[in-house]
Amino acid sequence: MHGLGRADPRRLLLLWGLVVAYFALNALTQFITSGTADLDQAEQLVLSQTLEWGYGAQPPLYTYLVRLAFSMFGLGLGPLLGIKVLLLSMTVGAMMTLAHRLGFSWHQQLLGVAGFVFIPQLIWESQRDLTHSVLATSLAAATLLQAARLADERSSSGYGALGLLIGLGLISKYNYAIFLAALLLAAGMVPAYRAWLADRRIAITALVALLVAAPHYSWLLFNPELATSGAHKFQAGAGDALSGLITAGMAALAFLTPLWIFSLLPLSVTSRSQLLAVARTGHGRFLLALLAAVALLVVVFVGFSQAQQVKDRWYQPLLFYLPWVIALFCGPTPGRRGRLYFAIAVFFALLVAILLPARTLLAEKLDRYSRPNLPYPALFDRLARSIDPPGYVLTESNLLAGNARLFFPHAEFRVPTYSVPMRTLAGAGILICSTPECEVKKFRDWLRHACGLDASTLTFAKLETPYLYAPSKTHAIYWARVNLASPCIMAAGIRGNLTGTVTRTDPKAGA
Repeated sequence: MHGLGRADPRRLLLLWGLVVAYFALNALTQFITSGTADLDQAEQLVLSQTLEWGYGAQPPLYTYLVRLAFSMFGLGLGPLLGIKVLLLSMTVGAMMTLAHRLGFSWHQQLLGVAGFVFIPQLIWESQRDLTHSVLATSLAAATLLQAARLADERSSSGYGALGLLIGLGLISKYNYAIFLAALLLAAGMVPAYRAWLADRRIAITALVALLVAAPHYSWLLFNPELATSGAHKFQAGAGDALSGLITAGMAALAFLTPLWIFSLLPLSVTSRSQLLAVARTGHGRFLLALLAAVALLVVVFVGFSQAQQVKDRWYQPLLFYLPWVIALFCGPTPGRRGRLYFAIAVFFALLVAILLPARTLLAEKLDRYSRPNLPYPALFDRLARSIDPPGYVLTESNLLAGNARLFFPHAEFRVPTYSVPMRTLAGAGILICSTPECEVKKFRDWLRHACGLDASTLTFAKLETPYLYAPSKTHAIYWARVNLASPCIMAAGIRGNLTGTVTRTDPKAGA
């Protein structure tokens, strides 16, 4: 495409190796700093107890990966962090491979990777605690790469690979479907891409995608309440279409800031004729068409649903490729401003690497505490040492359940948020809360309806210990032994009105 030609593959492999090492280092520093599972990590520790076609408001693929990782490497935070490193590295690797196919020079490859750093959702939130969005983004990047491959060279195996990626994408996160629709719409606008759409082997793609995604979407049909349990987050119908579109636009701007600001540096020296030349190429036209299709479909979705709450992370599987689009239009030799752009990205990347563990280490000095400061490892280790292993654990939140599961790996955990089909509970177990005597009404109601347990009759023991790296602040958990005389059924769609007997505990036990 450009006079300087494609970047040396060996240099690209080295660059990608540095990217992998960067993600791995950040995962390692967070692992060493705190043994507490963050919110999304704790959720996966809860959901991965069982293998289901669906788990609730999110598709099941990430949980499948977690369950596979636990079966191979054992239960712990290490496998969860390893999955994150793998997926983030795959996203960057897929885009670098696509850029190589598009004829990016070495300088353009550097700009593309640098632009990744300027999207906070990708460089910060994705390393901090996101799950499904990271997976969907990785699969969207792989799908985009495979679409470009088919535009250049078509084969039956290539169509099958595209179908596999689409099927996996559809069970990774639901907004992947918007990316897929935008991809197909954009392909129809560009002759080179339209040709592979018109090929009859596209039926292979459809068949493979259907086989992969059908079990989950069949489950979806029979469990609409569980599947749509997260729909309230969009606040659909709470306002008019215009206010929803303004919210969606502001979320997109938040997602792309500071990328669009810093990209003005290398783009400011790009001539109009150069921009037009790139836009006329098949791949350049396709990427621009993809951006336009994403914008159109977001407008249609928000307009029809009148969604009033669109968060910036929702755009992650839809706009992740924009840094490489910018690099494409910067030309093969971005010059001094391009080098400045890259240098600023390196600075921000190093800053993120420092701040990810520092936010936990310096919490007390900054008077800003995050979930990794919660002393769950110390609390649950003390509890595990003071009692016999329970058969089950009832908790009021995923955060408690996921962290407790690391210390009670053979117990079954139940929380009000997720009710997936598992075996019935009976016999000896424990109840754990982060509020005194489990005073949260919703949790008490759930205990009463699901197991016939009256939390007001329990006598709780209290465990308290200082926050990690903040000895002046303490955190407590409250627990009690329970013994269910009758089976407690907490499966999807099942509500029990079963009675249970309670074994009271000494308030000082285990303290």
